[in-house]
Amino acid sequence: MVLGAKHDSHGSLTRRQLLKSGIYGGLAAGLAGSIGPFGCNRRSKIKGPNIVFILIDTLRADRLGLYGHKEGLSPAIDSVGAEGVTFDSTVAQSPWTQPSIASLFCSRYPAVHKVLSLKLAQAMRWGRAQKMAVFTDSFTTLAETLRDNGYETAGFIANFLMSSYYGFAQGFDFYADMPYRNQQVGDVSGNVLNKEAITWLRRRKTRKPFFLYMHYMDVHGPYYSRPQFHEPLFAQVEKMPAKRKLSDKQKRALGYLTTKQAAPIITRYNKLADYLEFWSAFYDAGVREQDQHIAEFITDLKDMDLWDDSYVVITADHGEELQEHGYWSHGYSLYHTELHVPLIMHRPGVLPAGKRIKETVRLIDIMPTLLDQLDMPAASGMQGRSLKDVIAGTPPAKPAAAFSEGVKDGPKKKSLYLGDWKLIVTPGEKTHELYNIADDPMEQKNVYARYPVRARELAGLLQEQMERNHRLGLKTDAKKIPLTPEQYEQLKSLGYVR
Repeated sequence: MVLGAKHDSHGSLTRRQLLKSGIYGGLAAGLAGSIGPFGCNRRSKIKGPNIVFILIDTLRADRLGLYGHKEGLSPAIDSVGAEGVTFDSTVAQSPWTQPSIASLFCSRYPAVHKVLSLKLAQAMRWGRAQKMAVFTDSFTTLAETLRDNGYETAGFIANFLMSSYYGFAQGFDFYADMPYRNQQVGDVSGNVLNKEAITWLRRRKTRKPFFLYMHYMDVHGPYYSRPQFHEPLFAQVEKMPAKRKLSDKQKRALGYLTTKQAAPIITRYNKLADYLEFWSAFYDAGVREQDQHIAEFITDLKDMDLWDDSYVVITADHGEELQEHGYWSHGYSLYHTELHVPLIMHRPGVLPAGKRIKETVRLIDIMPTLLDQLDMPAASGMQGRSLKDVIAGTPPAKPAAAFSEGVKDGPKKKSLYLGDWKLIVTPGEKTHELYNIADDPMEQKNVYARYPVRARELAGLLQEQMERNHRLGLKTDAKKIPLTPEQYEQLKSLGYVR
């Protein structure tokens, strides 16, 4: 049984909404059936590869063997990278899901699409607000572009913040919302997501190529994993001669990670739960279990003869802070632990196998790269740039700066990467941080005072990007929708509301 439901945009039939409505979808399907066996509509003669887009919520790049981790948490993902292109330095445009995915979907920065903050949801708790900003239909998304060029599009979503209610179903013929239900154990784990997607693939009746978006949540807190994944890691923690004991303040900072589905495991290992290494291992167990779900999904695709002919993308929306800067979770800073995400592109016979890309790239670059490689017209106004030449071995003459913003609450920090250097600033305050990521990936040494010339260079680029985003954002009206008490509780259960 498919848990989700088919969602199409609805409302007044503007041009943009017609493109996303069931009316347009039915018309396109009819045209496809009359034109040719691969379902391309009149605006495109493209017979593209199937696209499998795997998004692993909250996955830090440094937890994958492909990025240097030594515990063997990710053999399946590592094998995909070994057969494809791995980007060593990929930067998310925001440290939490909604603004990051909106940027990925439309190749704009958060200040432009304006899905920026949870402040309204937080204020709802005190009766001061009842609405939350959502992803509007002002932009052409990746799914829309692919659908308009002959693709059948489907999304399978385990994060309720990605539901159609929040505007993220734009361009999808089928969108299965499978949100967590009060964070009970086993809700929408990766095997459930896999089953629903494979069922959809087997029931397809068209010969059009497909775009399949998979949004997993097995790594996201509250941490939970089955015993076979966490027990070996906890056993290693038990044997550690020197473990770092958590202070009372650090324990309080654990917040929502100590509740709901994590509670039985914490109770069983209560003597270990006082140590930082336990919580790091708990996160790692989720990575290991997630990798198993990916392995099973790949096996299913191979059994259906869909793997070798598909273009596969694996990435994450953001990482996770594990006490490197005094807290757990994500969304409250712009440190490397939250912004450095994996990116793998795999297409046998087309993309080079085993290639590593050292240049810094951004999540907003994925959409223009896919469209360029598929010879599709670029959507107007994208702020990312195609990585096709970088993959081919021709890096740009000028490296791209990677800008990030959109912390959940507190001071509105901004950051900018340029090569190995990274600047974090808080506009309106005197706080500045400069780090050399190559030498100090955990950002423990602020060298702002030591390198004033470099700091000024990055500050100038950051200011230019902020001004550019502001000008572009003036053309976008933020859209807000009411939140129900249930949705507010869901926000709280996932740590999005403190």
